[in-house]
Amino acid sequence: MAFTDIERYNIKQDLEAFLLVKRPREDRRDMLDLSYRLEDQSVEIIEIRARYDDPNMTSITPIAKATYVMKDKAWKVYWMRGTLKWCLYQPKPKVKTCKAFLDLVAKDEHCCFFG
Repeated sequence: MAFTDIERYNIKQDLEAFLLVKRPREDRRDMLDLSYRLEDQSVEIIEIRARYDDPNMTSITPIAKATYVMKDKAWKVYWMRGTLKWCLYQPKPKVKTCKAFLDLVAKDEHCCFFG
């Protein structure tokens, strides 16, 4: 089941606030930028980077993901491993809010999201 319009609006507000803090300076965003995807019950933080072999093209790499589980009333937190598979973020596998997920990603205490 997808988010309601109000939930989607609140999640987008949290995501935009996160990006205000974490995005690179504007003059560097043509080489490296951050954005998000919001689909069904999941939020993904993605990195958009100019390709090394063709700077006119970009590659998109998922960094972090949270999926809302209605029965638990919590968000499951995932990080992208080098194997390109999502893994449950073991230091804190569940959080109560999308903002709590974004705080985890921003702090990145275990260097799982931004290296």
